[in-house]
Amino acid sequence: MLFLAALNKAVRKPAPSRIPLSLPSASSNDFYSIELSRDDSRILVVGKEELGFNCIIFGDEELGIRKVLDVDKGYCSQCRLRIEHYYRGYQFTYTSAAKFIVLDFIKWHKVLVFKDGLDQSLYNSRTLVREERLDVLKYLVEKKIEDGRDFNSITMAVDKKTRKWFYHPDKDRYRVHLQLILDSFVESGDLKKQEHGYRVTGKALITLSEYELNVQRHNDSLKSAKMSNRISSAIFFVGVLGIASQLFMWFVSNEDKVLIFIEGLK
Repeated sequence: MLFLAALNKAVRKPAPSRIPLSLPSASSNDFYSIELSRDDSRILVVGKEELGFNCIIFGDEELGIRKVLDVDKGYCSQCRLRIEHYYRGYQFTYTSAAKFIVLDFIKWHKVLVFKDGLDQSLYNSRTLVREERLDVLKYLVEKKIEDGRDFNSITMAVDKKTRKWFYHPDKDRYRVHLQLILDSFVESGDLKKQEHGYRVTGKALITLSEYELNVQRHNDSLKSAKMSNRISSAIFFVGVLGIASQLFMWFVSNEDKVLIFIEGLK
């Protein structure tokens, strides 16, 4: 049965009691966390011995009960499977026994890690585009409206540039630039510095409104200047046509004199 085959395969590399999730300690990860769930309980499989699978069973109690389960086909049919593969700082989740067996057999996790490494190399070759000051404030206001979160320079960098930012060679310069922008908004009263980040104040809305008003005024000024240039060009064109028409009329009315003058020049 695929369910039991997946259990036997994953339990060969059981996860430790404490799983390192952050680098560099997570770079050596290569193990599985196995969980079976039923309507009334959650079962964490932590090993295997001759009598069955060594498990920790969680029910209504906060503390799990250790027990050896003789898992058979009938028992498996009542359970839902979840396998977490922790591999070199990555985490891969499987809820299908067949999918886990196939993908683990072809080492699909290594393919994904290799692809991510190539993507990171390409990302590292690009310059990190720094944020404009008012764009940062606008971003923080929108995030505050969406979920009420506070930000610091690190969480904002990850939120805007994804986790690849952590491995970019220019990440520290980018973070310091963000930090300076955030501190400048504290001085202007648009942000308030908290113990673990920055909180948007009501003044930020006033600052953004004034900025958008100035942008609108600038755009209106440009439109007026363009309209004035078009009107001036039209007046000049009409003037040129007027002069040309007058010259033409003069030439028609004095055609004989002009011809005599030209003959004299010859």
